[in-house]
Amino acid sequence: MSAPLPKGWTLATLSNLISSGGLFTDGDWVESKDQDPAGEVRLIQLADVGDGAFRNRSSRFLRPDQAERLGCTFLQEGDVLVARMPDPLGRACIYPGSKLPAVTAVDVCIIRPSNDEIDNRWLMWFLNAPQFRREVSARQTGTTRKRISRSNLAALPLPVPTFAEQNHIVAAIEEHFSHLEAGLAGLERAKRKLHGLRMSALQAALEPSARDRNWPQFRLADVAEVQLGRQRSPKNHTGPNMLPYLRAANVTWAGVDLSDVKTMNFSPSELHTFRLEPGDLLLAEASGSASEVGKPAIWRGEMENCCFQNTLLRVRSKGPLPEFLLLVFRHAALTGRFGSAARGVGIHHLGAHALSDWLVHIPPPNEQQAIVEAAARTMSLIDALENMLGSGVTRVQTLRRAVLAAAFRGELIGADEPTRADKDMPSRSRRPWESALDRLTDSVEGAT
Repeated sequence: MSAPLPKGWTLATLSNLISSGGLFTDGDWVESKDQDPAGEVRLIQLADVGDGAFRNRSSRFLRPDQAERLGCTFLQEGDVLVARMPDPLGRACIYPGSKLPAVTAVDVCIIRPSNDEIDNRWLMWFLNAPQFRREVSARQTGTTRKRISRSNLAALPLPVPTFAEQNHIVAAIEEHFSHLEAGLAGLERAKRKLHGLRMSALQAALEPSARDRNWPQFRLADVAEVQLGRQRSPKNHTGPNMLPYLRAANVTWAGVDLSDVKTMNFSPSELHTFRLEPGDLLLAEASGSASEVGKPAIWRGEMENCCFQNTLLRVRSKGPLPEFLLLVFRHAALTGRFGSAARGVGIHHLGAHALSDWLVHIPPPNEQQAIVEAAARTMSLIDALENMLGSGVTRVQTLRRAVLAAAFRGELIGADEPTRADKDMPSRSRRPWESALDRLTDSVEGAT
Protein backbone atom coordinates (compact mmCIF):
# COMPACT_ATOMS: atom_id res chain seq x y z
CA MET A 1 0.00 0.00 0.00
CA SER A 2 3.01 2.27 -0.43
CA ALA A 3 2.06 3.39 -3.99
CA PRO A 4 1.06 7.05 -4.39
CA LEU A 5 -2.58 7.73 -3.54
CA PRO A 6 -4.94 8.75 -6.35
CA LYS A 7 -5.84 12.43 -6.37
CA GLY A 8 -8.34 13.33 -3.67
CA TRP A 9 -7.80 10.15 -1.63
CA THR A 10 -6.58 10.16 1.96
CA LEU A 11 -4.88 7.55 4.11
CA ALA A 12 -6.71 6.37 7.23
CA THR A 13 -7.08 3.38 9.54
CA LEU A 14 -10.24 1.51 10.45
CA SER A 15 -10.28 3.27 13.79
CA ASN A 16 -10.25 6.64 11.99
CA LEU A 17 -13.40 5.69 10.08
CA ILE A 18 -15.56 5.04 13.14
CA SER A 19 -17.63 8.08 14.11
CA SER A 20 -19.73 8.76 17.19
CA GLY A 21 -22.36 6.06 17.45
CA GLY A 22 -20.24 3.66 15.41
CA LEU A 23 -18.67 0.40 16.45
CA PHE A 24 -15.42 -1.49 15.97
CA THR A 25 -15.34 -4.53 18.22
CA ASP A 26 -14.87 -8.28 18.39
CA GLY A 27 -17.82 -10.59 18.72
CA ASP A 28 -18.71 -12.23 21.99
CA TRP A 29 -17.30 -15.21 23.85
CA VAL A 30 -20.33 -17.51 23.76
CA GLU A 31 -19.57 -21.02 24.97
CA SER A 32 -21.61 -24.15 24.28
CA LYS A 33 -23.08 -24.01 27.78
CA ASP A 34 -24.46 -20.54 27.00
CA GLN A 35 -26.35 -21.71 23.91
CA ASP A 36 -29.91 -22.97 23.61
CA PRO A 37 -31.37 -24.46 20.39
CA ALA A 38 -34.74 -22.95 21.36
CA GLY A 39 -33.23 -19.51 21.95
CA GLU A 40 -34.43 -16.42 20.08
CA VAL A 41 -31.03 -14.78 19.55
CA ARG A 42 -29.00 -16.09 16.65
CA LEU A 43 -25.24 -16.65 17.03
CA ILE A 44 -23.46 -15.69 13.80
CA GLN A 45 -20.27 -17.73 13.33
CA LEU A 46 -17.17 -17.81 11.14
CA ALA A 47 -18.91 -20.16 8.69
CA ASP A 48 -21.44 -17.41 7.94
CA VAL A 49 -18.80 -14.90 6.86
CA GLY A 50 -18.05 -15.36 3.18
CA ASP A 51 -15.66 -13.61 0.83
CA GLY A 52 -17.95 -10.70 -0.07
CA ALA A 53 -21.18 -12.57 0.73
CA PHE A 54 -23.08 -13.59 3.86
CA ARG A 55 -23.26 -17.43 3.73
CA ASN A 56 -26.03 -18.04 6.27
CA ARG A 57 -24.73 -21.51 7.21
CA SER A 58 -24.80 -21.74 10.99
CA SER A 59 -27.70 -22.65 13.23
CA ARG A 60 -26.74 -21.70 16.80
CA PHE A 61 -28.88 -19.73 19.22
CA LEU A 62 -29.05 -18.43 22.78
CA ARG A 63 -31.76 -16.96 24.93
CA PRO A 64 -32.16 -13.16 25.27
CA ASP A 65 -31.40 -13.34 28.99
CA GLN A 66 -28.16 -15.20 28.27
CA ALA A 67 -27.16 -12.61 25.67
CA GLU A 68 -27.92 -9.87 28.19
CA ARG A 69 -25.96 -11.62 30.93
CA LEU A 70 -22.94 -11.99 28.63
CA GLY A 71 -23.17 -8.34 27.56
CA CYS A 72 -23.38 -9.32 23.89
CA THR A 73 -23.18 -6.78 21.07
CA PHE A 74 -26.24 -7.00 18.83
CA LEU A 75 -25.79 -6.71 15.08
CA GLN A 76 -27.47 -4.18 12.83
CA GLU A 77 -28.29 -4.57 9.17
CA GLY A 78 -25.39 -3.24 7.10
CA ASP A 79 -22.68 -4.05 9.65
CA VAL A 80 -19.40 -5.19 8.10
CA LEU A 81 -18.34 -8.58 9.48
CA VAL A 82 -14.67 -9.58 9.29
CA ALA A 83 -13.39 -13.12 9.92
CA ARG A 84 -10.31 -13.03 12.12
CA MET A 85 -9.55 -16.68 11.25
CA PRO A 86 -9.11 -18.39 7.86
CA ASP A 87 -10.03 -19.45 5.27
CA PRO A 88 -9.27 -16.90 3.93
CA LEU A 89 -8.11 -14.79 6.83
CA GLY A 90 -9.67 -11.32 6.90
CA ARG A 91 -12.58 -12.08 4.55
CA ALA A 92 -15.48 -9.69 4.99
CA CYS A 93 -19.18 -9.45 4.18
CA ILE A 94 -22.19 -7.25 4.89
CA TYR A 95 -24.66 -8.51 7.49
CA PRO A 96 -28.03 -8.52 5.68
CA GLY A 97 -30.19 -8.42 8.81
CA SER A 98 -32.53 -11.07 10.15
CA LYS A 99 -35.97 -11.55 11.67
CA LEU A 100 -34.22 -12.61 14.86
CA PRO A 101 -31.81 -10.45 16.86
CA ALA A 102 -28.23 -11.65 16.29
CA VAL A 103 -24.79 -11.55 17.91
CA THR A 104 -21.47 -12.92 16.68
CA ALA A 105 -18.82 -15.32 17.86
CA VAL A 106 -15.59 -13.86 19.22
CA ASP A 107 -13.52 -14.48 16.07
CA VAL A 108 -15.84 -12.32 13.97
CA CYS A 109 -15.09 -8.61 14.10
CA ILE A 110 -17.94 -6.07 13.77
CA ILE A 111 -17.37 -2.76 11.98
CA ARG A 112 -20.12 -0.13 12.01
CA PRO A 113 -18.67 3.18 10.78
CA SER A 114 -21.90 5.21 11.26
CA ASN A 115 -20.05 7.79 9.21
CA ASP A 116 -21.77 9.73 6.43
CA GLU A 117 -18.48 9.77 4.54
CA ILE A 118 -18.04 5.98 4.46
CA ASP A 119 -19.98 3.59 2.22
CA ASN A 120 -20.17 0.26 4.08
CA ARG A 121 -20.14 -1.72 0.83
CA TRP A 122 -17.01 0.10 -0.31
CA LEU A 123 -15.37 -0.76 3.01
CA MET A 124 -16.40 -4.41 2.71
CA TRP A 125 -14.98 -4.70 -0.82
CA PHE A 126 -11.74 -3.02 0.24
CA LEU A 127 -11.30 -5.52 3.07
CA ASN A 128 -11.56 -8.32 0.46
CA ALA A 129 -9.07 -6.72 -1.94
CA PRO A 130 -5.66 -8.40 -2.51
CA GLN A 131 -3.80 -5.36 -1.17
CA PHE A 132 -5.56 -5.59 2.19
CA ARG A 133 -5.24 -9.39 2.33
CA ARG A 134 -1.47 -9.10 1.95
CA GLU A 135 -1.35 -6.67 4.86
CA VAL A 136 -3.52 -8.99 6.95
CA SER A 137 -1.32 -11.99 6.13
CA ALA A 138 1.80 -10.04 7.17
CA ARG A 139 0.26 -9.37 10.59
CA GLN A 140 -1.28 -12.75 11.33
CA THR A 141 -0.30 -14.63 14.47
CA GLY A 142 -0.49 -18.23 15.61
CA THR A 143 1.03 -21.47 14.34
CA THR A 144 -1.66 -24.10 13.75
CA ARG A 145 -4.57 -21.64 14.12
CA LYS A 146 -3.79 -18.47 12.20
CA ARG A 147 -5.69 -15.35 13.21
CA ILE A 148 -5.42 -11.58 13.19
CA SER A 149 -6.16 -9.48 16.24
CA ARG A 150 -8.54 -6.54 16.15
CA SER A 151 -5.70 -4.27 17.26
CA ASN A 152 -3.68 -5.34 14.21
CA LEU A 153 -6.70 -4.81 11.99
CA ALA A 154 -7.13 -1.35 13.48
CA ALA A 155 -3.58 -0.37 12.52
CA LEU A 156 -3.83 -1.29 8.84
CA PRO A 157 -3.83 1.68 6.43
CA LEU A 158 -6.74 2.27 4.04
CA PRO A 159 -6.63 4.59 1.01
CA VAL A 160 -9.98 6.37 1.31
CA PRO A 161 -11.59 8.13 -1.70
CA THR A 162 -14.40 10.66 -1.43
CA PHE A 163 -17.86 9.35 -0.60
CA ALA A 164 -19.04 9.94 -4.19
CA GLU A 165 -16.08 7.97 -5.55
CA GLN A 166 -16.77 5.17 -3.07
CA ASN A 167 -20.28 4.86 -4.49
CA HIS A 168 -18.97 4.84 -8.06
CA ILE A 169 -16.33 2.21 -7.18
CA VAL A 170 -18.95 -0.05 -5.59
CA ALA A 171 -21.21 0.27 -8.65
CA ALA A 172 -18.31 -0.57 -10.99
CA ILE A 173 -17.15 -3.55 -8.88
CA GLU A 174 -20.63 -5.00 -8.66
CA GLU A 175 -21.27 -4.54 -12.38
CA HIS A 176 -18.06 -6.42 -13.21
CA PHE A 177 -18.91 -9.09 -10.64
CA SER A 178 -22.40 -9.56 -12.09
CA HIS A 179 -20.77 -10.49 -15.41
CA LEU A 180 -18.37 -12.83 -13.65
CA GLU A 181 -21.22 -14.50 -11.74
CA ALA A 182 -23.08 -15.02 -15.02
CA GLY A 183 -19.95 -16.63 -16.45
CA LEU A 184 -19.59 -18.81 -13.38
CA ALA A 185 -23.23 -19.92 -13.63
CA GLY A 186 -22.56 -20.91 -17.24
CA LEU A 187 -19.56 -22.95 -16.16
CA GLU A 188 -21.64 -24.76 -13.55
CA ARG A 189 -24.32 -25.59 -16.14
CA ALA A 190 -21.63 -26.95 -18.44
CA LYS A 191 -20.19 -29.07 -15.59
CA ARG A 192 -23.61 -30.60 -14.96
CA LYS A 193 -23.93 -31.43 -18.65
CA LEU A 194 -20.52 -33.11 -18.57
CA HIS A 195 -21.59 -35.20 -15.59
CA GLY A 196 -24.58 -36.42 -17.60
CA LEU A 197 -22.34 -37.07 -20.60
CA ARG A 198 -19.96 -39.14 -18.46
CA MET A 199 -22.87 -41.22 -17.17
CA SER A 200 -24.16 -41.77 -20.71
CA ALA A 201 -20.71 -42.83 -21.91
CA LEU A 202 -20.36 -45.40 -19.14
CA GLN A 203 -23.86 -46.70 -19.72
CA ALA A 204 -23.24 -47.02 -23.45
CA ALA A 205 -20.01 -48.92 -22.78
CA LEU A 206 -21.48 -51.35 -20.25
CA GLU A 207 -25.21 -51.83 -20.04
CA PRO A 208 -26.34 -52.37 -23.64
CA SER A 209 -23.47 -54.74 -24.42
CA ALA A 210 -24.10 -56.79 -21.29
CA ARG A 211 -27.78 -57.14 -22.20
CA ASP A 212 -27.42 -57.70 -25.95
CA ARG A 213 -24.44 -60.01 -25.97
CA ASN A 214 -25.37 -62.22 -23.04
CA TRP A 215 -22.18 -61.73 -21.11
CA PRO A 216 -22.00 -64.17 -18.17
CA GLN A 217 -22.74 -62.74 -14.73
CA PHE A 218 -20.51 -63.37 -11.71
CA ARG A 219 -20.31 -62.49 -8.06
CA LEU A 220 -17.41 -60.09 -7.68
CA ALA A 221 -15.80 -62.49 -5.17
CA ASP A 222 -15.61 -65.11 -7.96
CA VAL A 223 -13.52 -62.89 -10.23
CA ALA A 224 -11.65 -60.71 -7.72
CA GLU A 225 -10.35 -60.62 -4.16
CA VAL A 226 -12.11 -58.04 -1.95
CA GLN A 227 -10.21 -56.81 1.11
CA LEU A 228 -11.07 -54.16 3.71
CA GLY A 229 -8.12 -52.02 4.73
CA ARG A 230 -6.32 -52.09 8.03
CA GLN A 231 -7.81 -50.31 11.03
CA ARG A 232 -5.79 -47.37 12.31
CA SER A 233 -4.87 -47.33 16.00
CA PRO A 234 -2.94 -44.79 18.13
CA LYS A 235 -0.49 -47.54 19.10
CA ASN A 236 0.57 -47.77 15.45
CA HIS A 237 1.58 -44.12 15.15
CA THR A 238 5.17 -45.09 15.94
CA GLY A 239 7.22 -48.20 15.33
CA PRO A 240 10.13 -49.75 13.44
CA ASN A 241 8.30 -50.14 10.13
CA MET A 242 6.53 -46.86 9.40
CA LEU A 243 5.00 -47.08 5.92
CA PRO A 244 2.67 -44.92 3.80
CA TYR A 245 -0.98 -45.83 3.61
CA LEU A 246 -3.97 -44.51 1.67
CA ARG A 247 -7.36 -43.56 3.07
CA ALA A 248 -10.67 -42.43 1.56
CA ALA A 249 -9.39 -38.85 1.23
CA ASN A 250 -6.73 -40.08 -1.20
CA VAL A 251 -9.30 -41.47 -3.65
CA THR A 252 -10.87 -38.88 -5.94
CA TRP A 253 -12.94 -39.04 -9.11
CA ALA A 254 -9.82 -37.96 -10.99
CA GLY A 255 -7.73 -40.83 -9.53
CA VAL A 256 -5.40 -41.34 -6.58
CA ASP A 257 -4.28 -38.12 -4.87
CA LEU A 258 -0.90 -38.44 -3.14
CA SER A 259 -0.66 -34.84 -1.90
CA ASP A 260 -1.35 -35.89 1.71
CA VAL A 261 -0.25 -39.43 2.54
CA LYS A 262 -0.06 -40.56 6.17
CA THR A 263 2.19 -43.24 7.69
CA MET A 264 1.82 -45.89 10.39
CA ASN A 265 3.65 -48.97 11.58
CA PHE A 266 2.99 -52.24 9.71
CA SER A 267 4.36 -55.59 10.83
CA PRO A 268 5.75 -57.87 8.08
CA SER A 269 2.53 -59.95 8.05
CA GLU A 270 0.38 -56.79 7.91
CA LEU A 271 2.49 -55.46 5.06
CA HIS A 272 1.90 -58.73 3.17
CA THR A 273 -1.87 -58.40 3.69
CA PHE A 274 -2.34 -54.70 3.00
CA ARG A 275 0.40 -53.78 0.52
CA LEU A 276 -0.95 -52.38 -2.75
CA GLU A 277 0.08 -53.77 -6.13
CA PRO A 278 -0.24 -52.12 -9.55
CA GLY A 279 -3.72 -52.75 -10.93
CA ASP A 280 -5.42 -52.84 -7.51
CA LEU A 281 -8.71 -50.99 -7.38
CA LEU A 282 -9.52 -48.84 -4.36
CA LEU A 283 -13.10 -47.97 -3.45
CA ALA A 284 -14.32 -45.58 -0.76
CA GLU A 285 -15.86 -47.94 1.81
CA ALA A 286 -17.56 -45.21 3.83
CA SER A 287 -18.65 -41.62 3.37
CA GLY A 288 -20.92 -39.05 4.92
CA SER A 289 -22.45 -38.66 1.46
CA ALA A 290 -24.18 -41.59 -0.25
CA SER A 291 -23.06 -40.23 -3.63
CA GLU A 292 -19.39 -40.71 -2.63
CA VAL A 293 -19.70 -44.32 -1.44
CA GLY A 294 -17.84 -46.72 -3.72
CA LYS A 295 -15.93 -43.93 -5.50
CA PRO A 296 -13.15 -45.88 -7.25
CA ALA A 297 -9.60 -45.30 -8.42
CA ILE A 298 -6.86 -47.56 -9.76
CA TRP A 299 -3.45 -47.93 -8.12
CA ARG A 300 -0.58 -47.98 -10.58
CA GLY A 301 2.34 -48.46 -8.19
CA GLU A 302 3.01 -44.76 -7.65
CA MET A 303 4.71 -45.42 -4.29
CA GLU A 304 6.72 -48.34 -2.93
CA ASN A 305 5.34 -50.41 -0.04
CA CYS A 306 2.11 -48.40 0.18
CA CYS A 307 -0.79 -49.91 2.13
CA PHE A 308 -4.41 -48.91 2.72
CA GLN A 309 -6.68 -48.12 5.66
CA ASN A 310 -10.15 -49.48 6.48
CA THR A 311 -11.95 -46.49 4.96
CA LEU A 312 -11.04 -48.16 1.65
CA LEU A 313 -11.85 -51.48 0.01
CA ARG A 314 -9.27 -53.09 -2.27
CA VAL A 315 -10.40 -55.14 -5.26
CA ARG A 316 -7.64 -57.27 -6.80
CA SER A 317 -8.70 -58.89 -10.05
CA LYS A 318 -8.32 -62.63 -10.61
CA GLY A 319 -8.87 -62.30 -14.35
CA PRO A 320 -10.87 -59.30 -15.66
CA LEU A 321 -8.93 -56.25 -16.76
CA PRO A 322 -8.64 -53.84 -13.80
CA GLU A 323 -9.50 -50.97 -16.18
CA PHE A 324 -12.72 -52.76 -17.14
CA LEU A 325 -13.67 -53.25 -13.48
CA LEU A 326 -12.89 -49.56 -12.90
CA LEU A 327 -15.56 -48.69 -15.51
CA VAL A 328 -18.03 -51.02 -13.80
CA PHE A 329 -17.38 -49.46 -10.39
CA ARG A 330 -17.55 -45.89 -11.70
CA HIS A 331 -20.91 -46.64 -13.28
CA ALA A 332 -22.24 -48.17 -10.05
CA ALA A 333 -21.00 -45.20 -8.01
CA LEU A 334 -22.17 -42.45 -10.38
CA THR A 335 -25.63 -43.98 -10.83
CA GLY A 336 -26.06 -44.24 -7.06
CA ARG A 337 -26.21 -48.03 -6.96
CA PHE A 338 -23.41 -48.23 -4.40
CA GLY A 339 -25.04 -45.48 -2.35
CA SER A 340 -28.38 -47.31 -2.35
CA ALA A 341 -26.69 -50.53 -1.19
CA ALA A 342 -24.74 -48.81 1.58
CA ARG A 343 -25.83 -49.15 5.20
CA GLY A 344 -25.62 -46.83 8.18
CA VAL A 345 -27.02 -43.54 9.44
CA GLY A 346 -24.91 -40.43 9.00
CA ILE A 347 -21.93 -42.43 7.72
CA HIS A 348 -22.76 -44.76 4.82
CA HIS A 349 -20.81 -48.05 4.66
CA LEU A 350 -20.57 -50.27 1.60
CA GLY A 351 -18.83 -53.15 3.37
CA ALA A 352 -16.56 -55.90 2.05
CA HIS A 353 -19.30 -58.55 2.26
CA ALA A 354 -21.79 -56.51 0.22
CA LEU A 355 -19.17 -55.71 -2.39
CA SER A 356 -18.11 -59.37 -2.60
CA ASP A 357 -21.71 -60.29 -3.47
CA TRP A 358 -21.95 -57.58 -6.15
CA LEU A 359 -23.04 -59.03 -9.50
CA VAL A 360 -21.03 -58.02 -12.56
CA HIS A 361 -21.28 -58.92 -16.25
CA ILE A 362 -17.87 -59.96 -17.60
CA PRO A 363 -17.28 -60.08 -21.39
CA PRO A 364 -14.45 -62.04 -23.05
CA PRO A 365 -10.98 -60.48 -22.66
CA ASN A 366 -10.83 -59.08 -26.21
CA GLU A 367 -14.17 -57.30 -25.71
CA GLN A 368 -13.04 -55.97 -22.35
CA GLN A 369 -10.01 -54.43 -24.05
CA ALA A 370 -12.11 -52.89 -26.83
CA ILE A 371 -14.55 -51.41 -24.31
CA VAL A 372 -11.72 -49.99 -22.20
CA GLU A 373 -10.06 -48.38 -25.23
CA ALA A 374 -13.32 -46.90 -26.56
CA ALA A 375 -14.27 -45.58 -23.11
CA ALA A 376 -10.78 -44.10 -22.66
CA ARG A 377 -11.15 -42.12 -25.89
CA THR A 378 -14.53 -40.74 -24.83
CA MET A 379 -13.45 -40.04 -21.26
CA SER A 380 -10.31 -38.23 -22.41
CA LEU A 381 -12.49 -35.78 -24.33
CA ILE A 382 -14.78 -35.32 -21.33
CA ASP A 383 -11.77 -34.88 -19.03
CA ALA A 384 -10.32 -32.25 -21.35
CA LEU A 385 -13.60 -30.32 -21.29
CA GLU A 386 -13.78 -30.68 -17.51
CA ASN A 387 -10.23 -29.33 -17.16
CA MET A 388 -11.15 -26.41 -19.38
CA LEU A 389 -14.16 -25.63 -17.18
CA GLY A 390 -11.99 -25.93 -14.08
CA SER A 391 -9.58 -23.43 -15.62
CA GLY A 392 -12.55 -21.15 -16.27
CA VAL A 393 -13.54 -21.24 -12.60
CA THR A 394 -9.95 -20.39 -11.64
CA ARG A 395 -10.00 -17.50 -14.10
CA VAL A 396 -13.21 -16.16 -12.54
CA GLN A 397 -11.49 -16.11 -9.14
CA THR A 398 -8.40 -14.44 -10.65
CA LEU A 399 -10.54 -11.82 -12.38
CA ARG A 400 -12.40 -11.05 -9.16
CA ARG A 401 -9.09 -10.34 -7.45
CA ALA A 402 -7.91 -8.25 -10.42
CA VAL A 403 -11.08 -6.12 -10.34
CA LEU A 404 -10.75 -5.49 -6.59
CA ALA A 405 -7.03 -4.74 -6.85
CA ALA A 406 -7.67 -2.22 -9.63
CA ALA A 407 -10.58 -0.65 -7.77
CA PHE A 408 -8.43 0.26 -4.79
CA ARG A 409 -5.56 1.53 -6.89
CA GLY A 410 -8.00 4.06 -8.33
CA GLU A 411 -7.96 2.35 -11.75
CA LEU A 412 -11.47 0.94 -12.01
CA ILE A 413 -13.04 4.31 -12.71
CA GLY A 414 -11.52 7.57 -13.88
CA ALA A 415 -12.15 11.10 -12.76
CA ASP A 416 -14.25 11.66 -15.87
CA GLU A 417 -16.13 8.34 -15.72
CA PRO A 418 -18.13 8.07 -12.49
CA THR A 419 -19.42 4.59 -13.37
CA ARG A 420 -19.29 2.10 -16.20
CA ALA A 421 -23.09 1.90 -16.02
CA ASP A 422 -23.34 5.50 -17.32
CA LYS A 423 -24.26 5.04 -20.99
CA ASP A 424 -22.96 8.53 -21.89
CA MET A 425 -19.51 8.09 -20.36
CA PRO A 426 -16.52 8.99 -22.58
CA SER A 427 -14.95 6.17 -24.57
CA ARG A 428 -11.72 4.70 -23.18
CA SER A 429 -9.36 1.81 -23.78
CA ARG A 430 -10.49 -1.55 -22.44
CA ARG A 431 -9.07 -2.77 -19.14
CA PRO A 432 -7.10 -6.06 -19.18
CA TRP A 433 -9.67 -7.89 -17.03
CA GLU A 434 -12.48 -6.89 -19.42
CA SER A 435 -10.70 -8.59 -22.32
CA ALA A 436 -10.15 -11.63 -20.09
CA LEU A 437 -13.85 -11.60 -19.21
CA ASP A 438 -14.74 -11.62 -22.92
CA ARG A 439 -12.51 -14.66 -23.44
CA LEU A 440 -14.07 -16.39 -20.45
CA THR A 441 -17.59 -15.75 -21.81
CA ASP A 442 -16.57 -17.13 -25.21
CA SER A 443 -15.17 -20.31 -23.64
CA VAL A 444 -18.32 -20.84 -21.57
CA GLU A 445 -20.55 -20.45 -24.60
CA GLY A 446 -18.38 -22.90 -26.51
CA ALA A 447 -18.54 -25.48 -23.72
CA THR A 448 -22.28 -25.21 -23.22
